[in-house]
Amino acid sequence: MFVFIDESGDPGFKFDCGSSPLFVVALVLFDSAGACDAVRERIRAAKRQLGY
Repeated sequence: MFVFIDESGDPGFKFDCGSSPLFVVALVLFDSAGACDAVRERIRAAKRQLGY
């Protein structure tokens, strides 16, 4: 199993000192290396198509 976790934002809740008003956590689970590789290739194809 492959697990990827990422966060974005600032959980400090000091909004008057520059903390972001949002804090987001994302989690993706893959059952196999093959599933992970398939998504990686689809992301690469999308980036090529969009010119990134």
